[in-house]
Amino acid sequence: MPQREIGGVLPPWEELVSISNYCRENKIHFHMDGARLWEVGPFYKKSYDEISNLFDSIYVSFYKGLNGIAGAILAGKPDFISESKVWLRRHGGNLIHLYPYIISADYSFTNNLKKMDSYFNKAKQIAEFLNSSPLLSTFPLIPQSNMVHVLFKEDKETVNIKLKKIQDEYNTFLFHRPSNNEYLDSKYKSKSELHIGDYSIEYDIDLLKRIITKYF
Repeated sequence: MPQREIGGVLPPWEELVSISNYCRENKIHFHMDGARLWEVGPFYKKSYDEISNLFDSIYVSFYKGLNGIAGAILAGKPDFISESKVWLRRHGGNLIHLYPYIISADYSFTNNLKKMDSYFNKAKQIAEFLNSSPLLSTFPLIPQSNMVHVLFKEDKETVNIKLKKIQDEYNTFLFHRPSNNEYLDSKYKSKSELHIGDYSIEYDIDLLKRIITKYF
């Protein structure tokens, strides 16, 4: 969570609790790929303890969202973690030095976790404007995390040319390089990802409006 391939969409809280209860009643191990776990707190309005306690184990990243150098943690019960350490070594996952990543993770956790609400609110603000353009839409229409997919009615080649012109004219990197839209609304031919973080939080909304109005 969130589901990056479909624009950062999240399951409703009640559904998540229901799945967790079912798994525990039926002795099914419930794991979360929570690489961007930090980014779902503002949507659920729950503490990370409340979210995490629904799962038996969690993978969480210290560079996605938090902007650390690299690294991640697998969290779970002691016996599960002990066994996972064996498999980590079997798969060649041990690094000779970890302290650079630990220092970076500690700094990023301390300084960037508190920004998640700001990222989320900025994503909603930008998405609201983008959805007013006749050639654009976002999926989902209202962001559920600080990430959305931007959908274009034009093909990826046309959009990419426009994005290059925007970059040259305004010195602004607007969206990731577009790709074919293969699974969302068919009237949109291409899509890109918009992820709000330390750099994009500074997006000037007035400048964004001028650019979108001119090119889309």
